[in-house]
Amino acid sequence: MKRMFGIVLMGALVATVACSDSTGVDGTAPVEVSLRMDGSALSAAAFGGALSSGSAMEGVTPNQVDSLFVLVTSVSFLPVEAEGEGEGEEEEAEWIFLTLDEPIQIDLMSLPTEEDSLFVTGELPVGDYGKIRLQVSDASVWFNETIAQGPATLDPDIEHPVTVPSGSTSGIKTDLSFTVADDGNGTPAAVSLAFDPALTFSNLHVTGSGKVTLSPVFKTP
Repeated sequence: MKRMFGIVLMGALVATVACSDSTGVDGTAPVEVSLRMDGSALSAAAFGGALSSGSAMEGVTPNQVDSLFVLVTSVSFLPVEAEGEGEGEEEEAEWIFLTLDEPIQIDLMSLPTEEDSLFVTGELPVGDYGKIRLQVSDASVWFNETIAQGPATLDPDIEHPVTVPSGSTSGIKTDLSFTVADDGNGTPAAVSLAFDPALTFSNLHVTGSGKVTLSPVFKTP
């Protein structure tokens, strides 16, 4: 039986800027980050796209997955002017973090498809941004039917721990252009991310011992 923490824990948790202002402008303004599911991705009954590795689980589709939980530990944003500086310590220093009151657990498979669900609110330095990322930990997946591939069998209605590559360090990155501006009325910048289950589960991998690896994919709605 699925554990009771399986409900979606969403909410407008107030966040604050946790690093220096690298946008080169003064002042901050509100921002609202919302999540939704890409409903169009659910209409495909089957898809290819699994990598050619022998451990890739070809044929795992969203309708075989009951829940995908991730624990979001922080949300960060990259100013446009910091893009193109390359990966590494220099770019890492340019990311602007929102400090959450506490980590947020989300069932990505329970996100709404018709409208955005408010995820987190906070203040960011005013300016243009080009990327957003979610640092995550303690991910797990639940299937609603038996999944068999090679030597591995994943049973339904059981929690399977998931490894998200670089989930707690560089995080899940998404290109997303938006502007944070102070209009004098406190109007927040609206930032919306769409979870794509089809792309996510086409890149699900499992070892012979049943260890699952995947990277949740977000895109702009």
